[in-house]
Amino acid sequence: IYDNTISLIQSTFDEYQAAVTAKQIKVELAFAAEYHLTPDLLAAVEAQQVPFLGEVEGEEILLLELPHTSVPASAVQLVRWLRSNNIRPLIAHPERNQEIIRHPEKMRPLASLGAMFQLTAGSITGVFGSKSQHAAEQILKSGLGHVIASDAHNLSRRSPELAGAMHAAAAII
Repeated sequence: IYDNTISLIQSTFDEYQAAVTAKQIKVELAFAAEYHLTPDLLAAVEAQQVPFLGEVEGEEILLLELPHTSVPASAVQLVRWLRSNNIRPLIAHPERNQEIIRHPEKMRPLASLGAMFQLTAGSITGVFGSKSQHAAEQILKSGLGHVIASDAHNLSRRSPELAGAMHAAAAII
């Protein structure tokens, strides 16, 4: 539902950067965004409109969100295509994907191609319910959890849970 292209994010980022500069706040800012698995993803990559998270070992990191209910059959081909284009997918909140909750083995083919997985801190601490918490624990135990992130939308409704998640993850692994 979000059109997270560089061209759409850039203007808001520029406004924010100008406000920070005007206040003489010494901070380096950058932007990135989660990109949903949609039919326009390949075209967006080719048009250099995907807001990558950064680079690791010469590969751009794409925060990729799967549909919430499934792991599409095309996901393996997509990961293969991304890797052939020097892009490593970091799959956001797999522990909240309904198919992965029921069948965690659905992650293995993606992992074998080099996809990484980002767990939501609130899932680890139980904010997203027991099913997501159990799935997050299983992902951590299997060694497939590469990143823990806040997925914070704001400070009141979905606040960062990083400290609690760090301690919970440490206890699990």
